[in-house]
Amino acid sequence: MRLYGLYTPTHDVLVREWFLPTLQDNFDLHLSREEQIGSPELHYYGTDEFNKTTLRKVGLTLNAIEENWDDVFIVSDVDIQFFGPTEQLLRESIKDRDIVFQQNQANGEINVGFFVCRGNARTRLLWTTIQDILRERTDRNDQDVLNHLMFRRLPRPFGTLPLNHWTQYQLCRFAERGLPAHRIAYLLPLFRNEFGLRWKYLPRQFFLKGLNSRGNWEPGEQMRIPRDVVMHHANFCLGVDAKIEQLRAVSALVASRRAGSATLG
Repeated sequence: MRLYGLYTPTHDVLVREWFLPTLQDNFDLHLSREEQIGSPELHYYGTDEFNKTTLRKVGLTLNAIEENWDDVFIVSDVDIQFFGPTEQLLRESIKDRDIVFQQNQANGEINVGFFVCRGNARTRLLWTTIQDILRERTDRNDQDVLNHLMFRRLPRPFGTLPLNHWTQYQLCRFAERGLPAHRIAYLLPLFRNEFGLRWKYLPRQFFLKGLNSRGNWEPGEQMRIPRDVVMHHANFCLGVDAKIEQLRAVSALVASRRAGSATLG
């Protein structure tokens, strides 16, 4: 399976010390080191520099779709560490889907920092549409646009509301029926989208902080990490230094757990 990624010089340390050393699958790597856009100090989620970089990543994704027509591939950020093999889990997740994403928050928001995708007309239409919008709207990024496109045609009256409001409403309705609140987001892939995409979320073994709580991560903040975690994406951080601190914290917790299990064994 091919793995595609795009990063800038500020992320060299993440590639060198975290992403590549922890990777445990024999993926065919296609990592593109791109020139930095603007000031490194301003390169974080939501800034113009960040938004322009995501447009480059959309172009990389579209090239990957053409290179892997009728096949599957991965697109990945590099602020990631691995704790086990992932390819089998990824293939199982996408076997009857067009694209499978990490879940960014409990409300069902999609994260585009790591996903497995099938090269076909439906995924090409999705990413071409995102590319067209980003070329016109430099104040937007790939993740915001994708979430808008995927959820803007939810059934009425929910289709006219922001996703989080829709989810909150449904949480109340389904809680009354006895369905646990944290399960509601998994209903979202069941609704039709304008691209005809068959999609779902990756299992929570592909961990990121947003599944625990909202807001940016702070050093010392406790995170509920699945015991069978195979990958950790260090998001909800401002800057590379904060990402490294989060990577270290999660790595230390997983190592401690495994050392304890080995002792008990």
